[in-house]
Amino acid sequence: MVQPPRRTTLLRHALAAAGPADAGRSDALVWCAALEAWERMPVARATALPGDLFPRQRWLLGFARSDGGDPPAAIGLVGEALEDFRRLGDRWGTAAALSVLGWESLWLGELAAARREGEEGLALFREVGDRWGESRALRLLGVLAEVAGNYDDATALHRAGLATAEELQLWPVVIEQISQLGRIATLAGDHGRADARYERALRVARERSFHHGVVHARVGLGASTPPRSSWAPPSGRSRRTATVPASRTCWRSWASSRSCGG
Repeated sequence: MVQPPRRTTLLRHALAAAGPADAGRSDALVWCAALEAWERMPVARATALPGDLFPRQRWLLGFARSDGGDPPAAIGLVGEALEDFRRLGDRWGTAAALSVLGWESLWLGELAAARREGEEGLALFREVGDRWGESRALRLLGVLAEVAGNYDDATALHRAGLATAEELQLWPVVIEQISQLGRIATLAGDHGRADARYERALRVARERSFHHGVVHARVGLGASTPPRSSWAPPSGRSRRTATVPASRTCWRSWASSRSCGG
């Protein structure tokens, strides 16, 4: 039987020791359920939640369900929270909800909706001065620009998001952003720059002991550099250039992994 991760187990023990009316118990229950979603614990083991959740509690749980790969639950929870945030005039909550819904719209292929949600979320995050939210919104808009084939815009957006992530020392996001820049360089046919970016992502991932980032960077290097064989490229084209059209679909495999959170 799979055992729950230590942090979830400790939180459960703390909840068991607390009285039902202890201050903060509702928040602790939501955090426990969110950790279970992030760690993809079986639904049968899910923490029982109080009947009435505050909008930000619903947002947190929806955010975790989104990262944990449960889109219907995420969209339902965050959609309800968004309505409350707008009614209450909660600018940060509205931006945070739009950020989650924007990524879900991207996964569903609803690109126009994703762009609207991403742009409004970015404006609100900047208005309230939330640099984490700004980085998240820039990443979404960068991916959308990449999907549309606007590689110059995608590069500028990812560079802006990378600068913010480095400032905040969000290392998994830093590694993902560098790899995204490498992917764009691959799609644009600049394989030397792509290799340099993936190698940098690999180096940072190893320094930070981030296994997923190591795998992501290695996959990128493999996509950028074609296998060495006796195959000869078509006349007038280099071996690397000839592989570019096939690599234009690599964003789809990245998107299907739902890596780092969207």
